[in-house]
Amino acid sequence: MILHAERGATTHQIAAWSGHESLKEVERYTRRVNRRRLLTPQPSALETGDFL
Repeated sequence: MILHAERGATTHQIAAWSGHESLKEVERYTRRVNRRRLLTPQPSALETGDFL
């Protein structure tokens, strides 16, 4: 499930794929991934050459 969250899947998509009836547990995974994204420096457009 964490892999799906890391790849940008929504909470509802993850719940549907994993069979969870409650979104609470799935939200725990997506919060963890979002927190990790905030704490991990992302390369700038100048470093990647991606100016779009």
